[in-house]
Amino acid sequence: MEKILEIAAIEAAAFPTNALSAAEIYFMEENPGYEILTEGRDAVEAYLILFDTIEAWEMIKLATRADCRKKGLATRLLAKAKAMGKEKIFLEVRQSHGDTIRFYEKNGFRTLSLRKNYYRDTNENAVIMVYEKKG
Repeated sequence: MEKILEIAAIEAAAFPTNALSAAEIYFMEENPGYEILTEGRDAVEAYLILFDTIEAWEMIKLATRADCRKKGLATRLLAKAKAMGKEKIFLEVRQSHGDTIRFYEKNGFRTLSLRKNYYRDTNENAVIMVYEKKG
């Protein structure tokens, strides 16, 4: 349960308007359709939540604790996800988050499409991105 609470604390700081609750994270941890990957030595410093859509992974959340950013933790989590056997990983990101989009591009993702007015809190567009294994 400690891991869940650590993830929930990072989640609340990283996504103040649409954070998952500890109960939601616990549900994901306990259900086989989800995978929760973490990085950190003595505590969770970064996490990645994936949903298995059979054909691909859908990235639900990726976040790093504020005091642990710029250490390669998110990149390592993405590498773990890429090695988990699916040919594709999908995600959505706010269109205004240019640094985040560039981070994903640097890690092999490309823009697939745009979802208009996707985020309810601001009616902002979502950029849909995909990583596809080269093969």
